[in-house]
Amino acid sequence: MNNAHYDYEFPNMENGVSLVWEQHDFFPGIGYKLAKKHNVPFIIYVHAPQVWEAAKWGVRRPVWGKLIEKMEIKSLKRADIVACVSQQVADKLIRMGIPENKILISPMAIDGYLYSDVNSDEIKEEYNLYDKFVIGWTGSFRGFHGLELLVQTYKMVKDSIPNAHLLLVGDGMQMEEIKALVRDLNLQDSVSFPGRMSFLKMTKFVHTFDLAILSARKESEFHYSPMKLREYLKAGRPTMAPNAGEIPLMFKDDVHLQLFKIGDIEGTAQKIIALYKNKEKRESLGNRGKEYILKNGTWDVELEKLMTRLN
Repeated sequence: MNNAHYDYEFPNMENGVSLVWEQHDFFPGIGYKLAKKHNVPFIIYVHAPQVWEAAKWGVRRPVWGKLIEKMEIKSLKRADIVACVSQQVADKLIRMGIPENKILISPMAIDGYLYSDVNSDEIKEEYNLYDKFVIGWTGSFRGFHGLELLVQTYKMVKDSIPNAHLLLVGDGMQMEEIKALVRDLNLQDSVSFPGRMSFLKMTKFVHTFDLAILSARKESEFHYSPMKLREYLKAGRPTMAPNAGEIPLMFKDDVHLQLFKIGDIEGTAQKIIALYKNKEKRESLGNRGKEYILKNGTWDVELEKLMTRLN
C-alpha cells in the first residue's frame, strides 16, 4: 500500500511497501511471504471463514471441510492483524482459535469519491424510467439474497403504486427462477433485468433508484458487511435494509436508512408505500445516509483504524 494519498507515517517506506493486505480465501496467497520479505505488517481481511460460510448456504463438506478449516486457521494465525467485516465473523474466528488480540472489526467501506458526477439519463431513457418510481437492487442472483421475497413484496407495492418499476441489476444462478416468478405474478411489464454491468455503469443504474433495497432471505445467514449498502447510501439514495446482522448496530433506523424485518412481506410493502408518499422523508434519508457514509464508511476511516492498532 502506497501512502501517497494519506498523512499517516507508515513503517519501512524506504522500499515503497508499508503493509501487505490480503483477502482471505480457501488457499492463502503470497501475502505472508511478501510481508516477510519487506518486513512489514501482514493483514488478512476476512469476509467470512470459507467453510463456515459455505455451510450457511447449504454446502456440506463432512470430511474434507474440516481439513480445509484447519488450513484456514493456520493461514489466519500467521497474520499480524485479522480484520473482520462484522462482529459475528470475529466471534466465529475466536471460536476457531484465532487470538482475540489479533482481531480488528473492519466493516466494508467505499471510495469517498465514488458516485461523484454520475449522469443516469441514458439509463432512464433506455428503460423508460422518467415517470416511474424506481425501486432498485444490485447484486448476484443467489438464494441467500432472498430475491423471491423482494419480488413478492413488490407485487403488493405495485398494486398500490401503478407507476412503480423494479430494477434488478446483476446476474447469477437464480436469475431464471426469479424471472419465472415475475411472470407468474404478471409483473413482467414493470420489472427489468438489465444483467451484469461494469462497475462504472452500475453507478448510473443506482442513480436511477428512487428507493434502493438490500434484500436477504434469513436473519441467521446475515453475517456479512454489504458493500452495496454503502454504495446506495453514498449515492444519496434513500435505502431500506433488513434489521439483521451489523446493520442495526451501525446505522440508525429512520435516520440513515429504514429497516425492515426479513420475511415480513406485507410490513415491508407498507413501508415502501409510505416512503413513496413521503418525498421529504426519502430526501432526508438520502442526505443523512450519504453524510454518514462520508464520515464513517470510507476506506480512509478503516485505514486510520488499522494504523492506530498497528502503532
